[in-house]
Amino acid sequence: MKSRKKVARRSNGGRKGHAERAAQLRKAIAISADVIRNSKSFGSTQKETMLSGLESIRQLSSAAPSTKTGKSLAYIEQAVVQPWNEVANEDAEKFWQAATAAGLEYERRDVLRDVLSRKRIKDQPEFEVIVDTVDASEDSGKITGEEAAALRKMIVAFERSH
Repeated sequence: MKSRKKVARRSNGGRKGHAERAAQLRKAIAISADVIRNSKSFGSTQKETMLSGLESIRQLSSAAPSTKTGKSLAYIEQAVVQPWNEVANEDAEKFWQAATAAGLEYERRDVLRDVLSRKRIKDQPEFEVIVDTVDASEDSGKITGEEAAALRKMIVAFERSH
């Protein structure tokens, strides 16, 4: 009987952690929507498309079967947070500032720096981020010309190997 109580306690603790993650996800969705609505970077059509996508994600995250496992919740979290890791602009800064102020525990990744440190692109999502951001990051001064050239070589190497 004691062991059952321990298992139940662990199980309840797991659900609590899961519930907290789901609550953080809802906050991240709301912050994302607010940043997009107030963005000067996106046109009205692009905003509508992005907000519609976020609403679909919000509905998916609210559906009990889609968020019963940690893995399915992680996929939804990635869909909401990853885009803010992929861009280096004012909107991304606003998202991360608001997320930090709200106490969200998502980690901001600097994909370009990660790849430069590792000296290789590890997967397709990382490849897409590098392709999409290398030029803008060089133009904005986030990375140097030498770093941009190194990333372009890694893009070619990744394309050849895949």
